[in-house]
Amino acid sequence: YIMALDASLDRDRLVTLDSGLQRRPVAGAASGEFENQMDLRKCPRLAVQLPISFSGDTVTGEGIVFNLSTEGCTVGSDKPVQKGTQLELRVQLPDRELPMEVALAVVEWSYVQKFGCKFVRMGTDEQARLGTFVRSHPDVPSFSRF
Repeated sequence: YIMALDASLDRDRLVTLDSGLQRRPVAGAASGEFENQMDLRKCPRLAVQLPISFSGDTVTGEGIVFNLSTEGCTVGSDKPVQKGTQLELRVQLPDRELPMEVALAVVEWSYVQKFGCKFVRMGTDEQARLGTFVRSHPDVPSFSRF
């Protein structure tokens, strides 16, 4: 698959090439400068818009999950979160009233008002719930890390 960079897209969008190589804007660089980065994901992510709340030692906030997999997610929030921050997450999946809880997630990257989390620890019931949700939506892939 190839996604072309459209001039109308925001500068923080990625361009995914058929080689699996992604080009990410270089922070602080002139407009149009990109760095190459391999996309090493083991599992696909779903494009979603789900409410999330998060808390850690240094930050508490709310936001929207923009993509989700069984191993992690991308969150948009007006609260800045630093790479390496450990968080507890509560994601509101549409299957129940109670949110899905991730006991421990680590922020793998942070860029502007978005950050990516890797799920480190969650209960077996929550893992099963997430797996069911992801498997029930196979036709909604997300190719963007942002």
